[in-house]
Amino acid sequence: MWPHQDRAVDTFEHYLNDTTSLAAGSALVSMPTGTGKTAVIASLVTTAGDLLRDVVVLTPWEGLSKQLAQDLSARQWTNLGVAKPADLSVRRIPSANKWFDLLQGKPSRRRVWVGTIAKVLTAWSLKGRDAADMQAAFSNVDFAVVDECHYEPSEFWSQAIRAMGLKTCLLTATAFRNDNRYFDIAPGYNYRYGHGEAEADRILRRPTFESLGPSDDHATFTTALLACLTTHGVGPEERVLIRCGDHEAVRDIVTTLNAGGETAIGFHDRFAKSGDASLRVSVPAPYDRPTSRFWVHQYKLSEGFDDPNLRVLAFHDAFRNDRSTIQQIGRVLRNPSRTPPVPALVFAPDVEDVRGTWQRYLDYDLDTPSAAVATLPALASDLLEGQPRHVYWSGQFRRNLDLGSPELWQEFAYSTNVRVWRDEQKVENNARKRLTQKGFELLVDSIALEWRHASRHVYNPVVPNELLNARVIPWIALANSPVLRNAAHLETRLGYTALVWQDGFVFFTDSEGAAPRSLVEAFSRPEIASLHRTLPEDATVTSVSLVNSDLGRDSIRSRSLRARDLDNVASEIGESTYAWSNAQAFMPDVGSGQRRVRQRRPRTLRPLCRHQEQSHS
Repeated sequence: MWPHQDRAVDTFEHYLNDTTSLAAGSALVSMPTGTGKTAVIASLVTTAGDLLRDVVVLTPWEGLSKQLAQDLSARQWTNLGVAKPADLSVRRIPSANKWFDLLQGKPSRRRVWVGTIAKVLTAWSLKGRDAADMQAAFSNVDFAVVDECHYEPSEFWSQAIRAMGLKTCLLTATAFRNDNRYFDIAPGYNYRYGHGEAEADRILRRPTFESLGPSDDHATFTTALLACLTTHGVGPEERVLIRCGDHEAVRDIVTTLNAGGETAIGFHDRFAKSGDASLRVSVPAPYDRPTSRFWVHQYKLSEGFDDPNLRVLAFHDAFRNDRSTIQQIGRVLRNPSRTPPVPALVFAPDVEDVRGTWQRYLDYDLDTPSAAVATLPALASDLLEGQPRHVYWSGQFRRNLDLGSPELWQEFAYSTNVRVWRDEQKVENNARKRLTQKGFELLVDSIALEWRHASRHVYNPVVPNELLNARVIPWIALANSPVLRNAAHLETRLGYTALVWQDGFVFFTDSEGAAPRSLVEAFSRPEIASLHRTLPEDATVTSVSLVNSDLGRDSIRSRSLRARDLDNVASEIGESTYAWSNAQAFMPDVGSGQRRVRQRRPRTLRPLCRHQEQSHS
């Protein structure tokens, strides 16, 4: 083990041994690609904690979990030059029900369960997303390890992991610390091994960048690449990694190289029925890899692909974000011998963009306080510190906003436009259950977590006027100025999300019009007749927007009607081919006096005004 790996293991072990409230969150280790995260995991699961209790090791993707299981079973111990511990049992996570049964038994030795985070999410769903039941199911597990934890396509992933009730050790190959968006990092249990340190320790190579020149077609690209390889003395035995923008480019590059007498193999999910041995879906295990010189892909070889002898990378197409670019370059930087390394080679048609991305990453890595937008609460707080405490603005004396105040809800100018759902939540087998007070509070918490996943810094939900059926969720969103290409000028947006649970409905509004999946996917929209009941008896419908279901060439597609009182012109909106999409009503003595009712999917017209309802009864 290298010294930085020992420091990483020590960080985790101290965290796991800490029984105080200081270790209530997770521990985080950040190490650049190629610096030995797998060895850290191997050491951790064989030495830390109660060795008669199980450990769960999770990754975002199936390919990564498969490779990690293989590494922990054999390859990692070979690389370390030591025998695999005899009492270590590495197993793939089975189906959720079978896993629950296996976890209940008391093992005679530690079992390391390796699988995807989706497996835990399925297990959590089978437990009805009940935290107490989930913790009971994992009571014989000592701790969890999450590799590549910067990936979380769903905010429910972290909810499921937290529901296990286990101490959690997080690892990431990025320096961007996105992990703190979903996991609370325990103070003092965050170790970061910087890229500059890894280069100084000769664990990573330094890349050199060279242009391939303009490439109008695949033949031009491959010709330029082969010429550059010859110029730099890259032998035919050295593997070359090529990154493309889609499966068609992967296929065409592989075909062009093979037709020219080279050996190339391509990887993409779209190749399942290709019938071509050189076009594959899965990346083979290290012991079963072909000798093809060129390995071509879109995303398959970005993470989890380890080849210590790989040092040449060519971009046919660039990634859309810097993080992916950095991780791809990281695949060719390994220098396990720690001898003075031969530089890694990175080729691209527009090499200056790639070189610029790399330099910005190095600058970021050297700047210890660097942070990722919307991931560190301290970043939002620091930006808000620049706000004046008192100011005269827009003809009014104003004071600074207290985002922690329980009276914060009174400061917002609320929209009169709300969305409505029935208070019947979808459960298993398409059944529905009525919302309870506990369910309402869980819904609020779920929305708050979803907003964090959407790069909003969420403050504690507020109970307005002690109304337990209402919540206001204040939030801050950070964004870089849209007029900038590469430089940073962070801007803040303050917003709110408000919910009211009343009379069989959940009323929802968001200051930016966002709708959370927690509502959209788990609750049903009311029928129009029910939606009409959200307007009080003394409301006067003043406008309605209509969509025509007759899509004939000469048909009017949509129309809007406004009147002092649409009760008086009800016959004008009674045509059966029209459906209404939203309506607005005037309510005397209620705030601004207006409420807007919107139907997300237009339905054929049914009675909207009280006059029509009576006439059709």
